[in-house]
Amino acid sequence: LLLTLPTTCPLGAAAAIVDKVARKSIRLYSKKCHQLGHTQKDCSELLHLLHQLSQWVAPYLTDKGKYKEVTEQVTKQFRQMAQNPGNTACARHNIWAATTHYYQQVARLTSLMVKQRLMN
Repeated sequence: LLLTLPTTCPLGAAAAIVDKVARKSIRLYSKKCHQLGHTQKDCSELLHLLHQLSQWVAPYLTDKGKYKEVTEQVTKQFRQMAQNPGNTACARHNIWAATTHYYQQVARLTSLMVKQRLMN
């Protein structure tokens, strides 16, 4: 059910995807961090890292509209997670699993972005 992000893509597409995941994560955790069982300190640290990630990719966002098809799928899945009541162990696990899945893919895409940037 989780979206698998592309394994190779142009720098702009990778940046758009990473930015979308970061921004949607910020929104999700800003609203549900405590419901998901995190401390205020953990929430603050996570949100800080997500903001840094979003700022890091900002210079590479050349044409977000061009990659709307993929980023819209990310939006839909985060919307579903946000609607999921986070006060049950099952809901917390599902949200944790989904965000972990995306963060692993974001790590892969940012690595790809760095490689592409170094080659240019």
